[in-house]
Amino acid sequence: MKKNFEIKKDILLYLLLKQHALHQHADTKIYFIFGILGFIAWKIIPILTNLSTNFINKTSMIISVLIILFMIILMISYLYTIIMAFNETFPNTKSEKNTIVFFGNASTKTPEKVCKEIMNMTDENSLKELTYDYHINSKITTAKFKTTKHAFISAFISLFSFVVLYFISSLKL
Repeated sequence: MKKNFEIKKDILLYLLLKQHALHQHADTKIYFIFGILGFIAWKIIPILTNLSTNFINKTSMIISVLIILFMIILMISYLYTIIMAFNETFPNTKSEKNTIVFFGNASTKTPEKVCKEIMNMTDENSLKELTYDYHINSKITTAKFKTTKHAFISAFISLFSFVVLYFISSLKL
C-alpha cells in the first residue's frame, strides 16, 4: 500500500511540475506579444498622422476606404490582443474547494495553520489534495493557452494591418 501511494504521489508531483513549465511557456509567449504591441504603439502614431493628412483626402476613394478599413482592423485587433494578453497574465485562480495545497487557498491562511494542516494530513488526504491541485491547475493552464492563442492570432492581425498601413504611408503619391 505504501509503495502504491508513493508512486501515485510521484506521478502527481511530476504532473504539477510539468504544469508549472507550461505556465512559464505561456507567459514567455505573452511577453513576445507585449513586445509586438509595444512596437506597434511606438510606430503607429506617425504613420496614422501621415496617412490621415497626406492620403485619405488626396487619393482615390478605394485607397481611402482601404486605409480606413486597415486602421479599424488594426485598432480592433490591437485592443483584443491587449484584453487577451491581460487575461492570460492574470488568470482566474479561485478555487471551489478549500484545499491546503492549492496556492490560492494556502496564501489566505497563517503559516502556522498551513503547517498544522499539512502535518495532520493522512496519505489518502495528501493524494486527494495533490489531485485537486493538479485539476485546478489544469483549468488555469488550459485558460492560459486558450487566451495566449487568441492573443497571438490577433497580434499577428494587428501586425499585418500595421505593415500594410506602413507600406501605404511610405508610397509617394
